Amino acid sequence: MRILLLAYYFPPSPEVGGLRARKIAEAMRQRGHEVHVVAGPVTGDPGQAEVGGIHVHRVAPSLALRGLYFKLRGRRNGSTAVGGGGSIGTPWKPPARTPFLKRQVSSALWLPDDRQGWIMPAARAATRLVRRHSIDILCSTAPPFSPHLAALLVRARTGVRWVAEFRDPWTDNPSKPAFVRSEWSDAAERWLERLAFRRADAIITVTDAYARIVRSRLPAGMASKVTVVRNGIDALEQPAAAASRVVRSIVYVGSLYSDRDPRPFFRALARLRAAAALPGPLTVDFIGECRGLMCLSMEAAVDDLGLAGVIRFVDPVPHDECMRRIRAADRLLLLAQGQPLQVPNKLYEYLGVRIPILAFIDRDGETAAMLAQIGGHTIIGPDDPEPAVDDAVLAALTRATTTTAPHAESTLRRWTSGAQLQAFAATLESLHS
Repeated sequence: MRILLLAYYFPPSPEVGGLRARKIAEAMRQRGHEVHVVAGPVTGDPGQAEVGGIHVHRVAPSLALRGLYFKLRGRRNGSTAVGGGGSIGTPWKPPARTPFLKRQVSSALWLPDDRQGWIMPAARAATRLVRRHSIDILCSTAPPFSPHLAALLVRARTGVRWVAEFRDPWTDNPSKPAFVRSEWSDAAERWLERLAFRRADAIITVTDAYARIVRSRLPAGMASKVTVVRNGIDALEQPAAAASRVVRSIVYVGSLYSDRDPRPFFRALARLRAAAALPGPLTVDFIGECRGLMCLSMEAAVDDLGLAGVIRFVDPVPHDECMRRIRAADRLLLLAQGQPLQVPNKLYEYLGVRIPILAFIDRDGETAAMLAQIGGHTIIGPDDPEPAVDDAVLAALTRATTTTAPHAESTLRRWTSGAQLQAFAATLESLHS
């Protein structure tokens, strides 16, 4: 079978979306299929090797509406530079109010996202490849969602079977800021989303919660074309004994953005410390882009609460070092508030090392449901009252924990990347049979 994957990010580009695309491409190649990838320009180290055995076709974006706007704006400002102002390191603050005309322009420049200039070049390149190599299956992965629009065009031009993967919700995604949206652009995206749902021969989501939404928006009889294929646990370590030692170290890995707010955790630690309730010396390491949240300094927040000796901020480290620090921790901190339909990729690495997780997440969301299936982890919701938050944090720091739910081990093994990618391959292969 010949497969063409549309993925804006693909290694050696370092973005998280590129890692998923790589897994898909490698899994299909290992099953003996010929794999072509249409991807955007390399954004990482150009000296790093491409993925072996996979035909990668790099396509640069055209100016399109977005590029033309910035080019004209640069000329008007006496510069050809593209991008915003502000000095490096200056905290970015979202506008409290966006003028009407500026909002209309911004919503056009972000329809469906900031990669819109890639849609037409990618569609042209993919159409040529479909015809030249007799491609059997076209697969697009998002976000960004521009690859789905390119795939829509290729599907219309060639009739090739199409699988659309949604790693995040499209129109249900709260992370798209209001100042790049308008009533007409929201309506346009809902229409494009419906079109993608209906025209795709198969739809893959990475969570059950979003799969239910997609099925509800499909015409009767089409719900069966939706399959859930999780990102998966790359390395599942052997089961360990209950974590009974007193907690001395907590690690958070990732970045802070949108509703991923560590301050409820900060405040709980401060209250427990003031009450002399902490079981002993404790260090909390935030590893990654964690020094600020939007326009707010997290370092200042820590200082204000008197936690400078407890909470430390560590700049991003290589993945191997990151995993070493995760394995050395007594507890792992997870922040995923305001994301009921999504699951952070970091959750899978956390589950793989089998260290108890202290999770500030949506109680009715997918992440909470997954942790409840495994058992032994602590879930704190954004609306939990302060006494309940304090009790939960203290319990996570003092009690012995292990997986407690029935069938937890079989569930973890079902969530491994290998098992999940088998389901992905089966979806593509069923369309070709």
